[in-house]
Amino acid sequence: MDPFLQILITLFTGVATGFSGWFYGRRKTNAEAEATEIGNLDRIAQMWQRTAEQFKESYHDILRQNLEIQERLNTLASENKRLLNEVEDLNCLVKELKSENKELMKNLQDIKLSQQNVNQKN
Repeated sequence: MDPFLQILITLFTGVATGFSGWFYGRRKTNAEAEATEIGNLDRIAQMWQRTAEQFKESYHDILRQNLEIQERLNTLASENKRLLNEVEDLNCLVKELKSENKELMKNLQDIKLSQQNVNQKN
């Protein structure tokens, strides 16, 4: 047999075997890659679902806290209004008492002057 023909047959056999292995291996590799992608998508979907559930729980917690804060704010606003009214009433009372005090001081001065006049006549 011719050595050139022997080399061609060997080369052809190697190339045919390599091509066959690549062709059928490609199907297997593609199937494995697709299975891996599906597995990854499942894990990603589960991760997003857990994240969404955590956000939902956080949302409900924040909503509950917000309602509590609103109730506390309403209570404090009512208390503030009551205290402002009380301060206004006390300011009116102070004004009245100052006026009364001024009048009493004037009366006291008049009495002192009267006593001095009486003492000077005696």
